[in-house]
Amino acid sequence: GAKLGANIIYDLEWLLHEGYDVNMKTLHDVQYAEPLLNEYRRSYSLASLAKIHTQEQKRTDVLENYNDQMGWKGKAISNLWKMPSNVVEEYVLADITLPLDIFSAQKKQLEHEGLYDLYVMETELIPSLLRMRKNGVKIDKKRFKNVVQRFSEQHYTLGKTLKKWASSDINLNSSAQLAKVFDSYGIPYPRRAPTAKMKEAGKQGNPKLDKAALSKLVAEYPICKTILEYRHVDTMVNMFLHPYLDFMVDGRLFGTFHPLKSDEYGTVAGRFSASKPNLQQVSAIDEDSDDGGLQGQVLRELFIPEEDMDWAKSDYSQIEYRIMAHYAEGPSAEALRAKYNTDPKTDMHKIIMNDTGFDRRTSKRLNFGGAYGMGVPTASETFGWSMEEADIFMASYHKAAPYVKELRNKVSSSAARRGFIYTVLGRKARTHYSRKLHSFFNRLMQGSAADVMKKAIVDAEKKGLFDELVLHLTVHDELDVSVPRNKAGKEALTELNHTMEHAVKFDVPLLVECHTGSNWAEAD
Repeated sequence: GAKLGANIIYDLEWLLHEGYDVNMKTLHDVQYAEPLLNEYRRSYSLASLAKIHTQEQKRTDVLENYNDQMGWKGKAISNLWKMPSNVVEEYVLADITLPLDIFSAQKKQLEHEGLYDLYVMETELIPSLLRMRKNGVKIDKKRFKNVVQRFSEQHYTLGKTLKKWASSDINLNSSAQLAKVFDSYGIPYPRRAPTAKMKEAGKQGNPKLDKAALSKLVAEYPICKTILEYRHVDTMVNMFLHPYLDFMVDGRLFGTFHPLKSDEYGTVAGRFSASKPNLQQVSAIDEDSDDGGLQGQVLRELFIPEEDMDWAKSDYSQIEYRIMAHYAEGPSAEALRAKYNTDPKTDMHKIIMNDTGFDRRTSKRLNFGGAYGMGVPTASETFGWSMEEADIFMASYHKAAPYVKELRNKVSSSAARRGFIYTVLGRKARTHYSRKLHSFFNRLMQGSAADVMKKAIVDAEKKGLFDELVLHLTVHDELDVSVPRNKAGKEALTELNHTMEHAVKFDVPLLVECHTGSNWAEAD
């Protein structure tokens, strides 16, 4: 039968771990429903939802009273294990009945706002989320040990060199602290535009010593190259390698994926986030990136498939540009859709290259900047162009792709008029004082891309594809699985790619690029 709870995936995970056979056909969760009704809630806790939707509350008072009576230190919940069953019972029963009353109110609102089908799809993700959590992902232990040793040694050596140069132990990622050392050496550096208060006080803007600024100083001041190298290594060590060491169990990482906004995790756009460790931070191997894809190469080589299987990466090709082509209007948009329908492998970056005469790297940056509303000053700062170059490049881009600005303006106007916009599967992206109207173009693109990926996972689960393939990760627009080296495995992978391409119907075809290899990097 149907099962209802709050953070029900936690309970299911323990039941499955203890060997219970759980029917997961119909699952409901009040903490899945609420972010669809309001993605900006300050809290999605059971206590908060009870206050919003019912006249009841969690019975923490029962625990607190008993805790005080016994004179125990610390929070009452931390002493739950010491309390008698009759005290705990009253608290636990409230946790059981509250979701029933909360969901009764939520369901009416979901149906009223046309969000119930989307809610059902979100809950249908739970079996796949449990699979990813249970499967985890294998790490090449020998390679990992070597990488940790290499980067730890580099981190120490570079840090020691820079500490000697700075004559103190400073935070080398802090522009403010670094600027003081630069001042002592007479090294010039740019500053950010001063705020209104800074201007009133006659102060300059804050020092700007990010990657772009330091890169411009390297030729004249070689120490800047050492700082950049240190920052790269520091990111590898502290953002990736050390957390992996902390979270690794028997040579595996068991990350958690969050499909919706919660108190600690999730995104307002509906895209997956990940934690403990955050495996979505592993960058792709992109030759056009600043490091030529080196970081992604080193990290992705660590992830390996199950025994006697291959790693497969199924990645939506330029999905946000295809979604943009679906929604865009006007003759140029119609021509773009015709290109996609004539050749599903159409490359948006190549279109801009052909129309502007720029190289691929510049065209890619223009596509990104232009699509997401980047102005001339931001483009100049982000990509290291002069203001004149940025002005010429952005003007050329918008001449080649006039439908982009038109669609952005239309989406912003719609958000201002209605107070929200819909993604492709009806997810509501609501206006909020913390969100600027121009950001709703991003919400449409990213929210719709999230809809597509989630629908694809649900469809693949229903087809039983993850009984044959081993599901490991979803990273933005890609799914990563282990594939058995047999006919059934190959057929399941082919069907997965087909399922992803046909999860949601657009006016242009979706394209999934799939590669396999002996590790994640080889499949990239």
